[in-house]
Amino acid sequence: MTGLRTLTLFPSPREQGAQLRAAILRLGNELGYECRVQEEFTVRTGLRAQFCDDVVVYDLTTNGTEEGAYRSLVSSYPHLDHVLIVSRTPLPINVLPARLGGAPPYPHPLTRLPDGAAVLYPPRNYASDGTWESKNDASLLRWLRSALENLAGEPVGPRLPRAPSFEPLWPYSPEVVGFVKNLRGPLAFRRMYQGQAFISYRGSRVADVVQLSRSWSGAAGAGPTFLHVVAPGELALERELLSAARRWLVLSMLRMFIFSASEFWVYDSDDYLASWWTLAELVLAEVAASKKADGIVTSAPMIRVYDPKSGELKDGPPSVIKMRKRQRTMIERMTGLTQPGVSWPPFYGPGTDPAPSLPMKVVGRRKDWAAFLETMMIDRRVLERSPDPYSTSATALLKGLHEMDHFDAASLRAAAASGRAVRSAEGLVIKVAELPPRLANEFWE
Repeated sequence: MTGLRTLTLFPSPREQGAQLRAAILRLGNELGYECRVQEEFTVRTGLRAQFCDDVVVYDLTTNGTEEGAYRSLVSSYPHLDHVLIVSRTPLPINVLPARLGGAPPYPHPLTRLPDGAAVLYPPRNYASDGTWESKNDASLLRWLRSALENLAGEPVGPRLPRAPSFEPLWPYSPEVVGFVKNLRGPLAFRRMYQGQAFISYRGSRVADVVQLSRSWSGAAGAGPTFLHVVAPGELALERELLSAARRWLVLSMLRMFIFSASEFWVYDSDDYLASWWTLAELVLAEVAASKKADGIVTSAPMIRVYDPKSGELKDGPPSVIKMRKRQRTMIERMTGLTQPGVSWPPFYGPGTDPAPSLPMKVVGRRKDWAAFLETMMIDRRVLERSPDPYSTSATALLKGLHEMDHFDAASLRAAAASGRAVRSAEGLVIKVAELPPRLANEFWE
């Protein structure tokens, strides 16, 4: 026993990862950590590191085909802020570290979309001036240094002894079961978004919204201390073809942002309700409010409308949000099924159906996982810039998925490769381009 704090590194298996591995080990040694490298990527080694060691660092840099350290990234990581995730490449959308900022934002390093439009990255500080610096891993190592220094100055949280972790039945032991039961919700949201206002807005207003967030000084008086802006493309591009699974995954993350905020602001504009995404955000805020009213949760964000012309805030939603309790239950079930750290389809244990039916119809009358995962869809309102608004109801949100144009993933893949147009089941003809994947094969129109 040396008395030093322990740091376990799961390195990238790529040859290019050797340089970053050496840099991380130098940094750990400099800051007084006893470092070890773990190149056996299994659930067992992941559990051992997360539950027993003082600090764990995962290098999730990938070329899209190698799994590497992902195999040992057990699903307890969002609940543990001593688990640090770094990557030279953008993280998958469903990877949710407790401490954010160790990887470049999607779709780094692109600066333009296929149609020439500029990529708008989240207005956040990536341990620099807000721009990710890839050269010499500058931003990554700067962020990692800050996180390691912070952890070194804090008491070590609950850990399990390491020696028993090599016993065959250790993952099923009462100590491990008890450790898991004591985990709380994802720390990234508890830490970052309480006391803040989530802004729901149309992408065409992003410049004004970002300016509002930068000039906000609510900390000096009443109201939220910070305005949380989800940048266009941070979770989904406006004209990105997405499966129902991906849409619900994005909604599950928006739900966490919204439920963790103290206020929910609608940035008022004529086209606010002409988007399925802004309708979804508004419905999620109402889900939180109704659950608080029923005593299911203890807090919910106050819904307010911001008038950009006058700069005034009005309490209450822009209009009455209609939602039945069974619809609320359905929305909660679907966001629960698709939240980060949950397998698709769910697995309930040996002897059970490995692919149970979905609780709602996905495409037409289909409730199967193939349709949920592989049928891509897009809102024609977005393509046609239609001012036709959605009604403010959960019915409109759920029905909206069926009213979108649907495409077969294989046909989209072939069209992207050939440059030819592709037709939806509803008759819409478009051309597509393929961007780097966030999860699997996804497309942008």
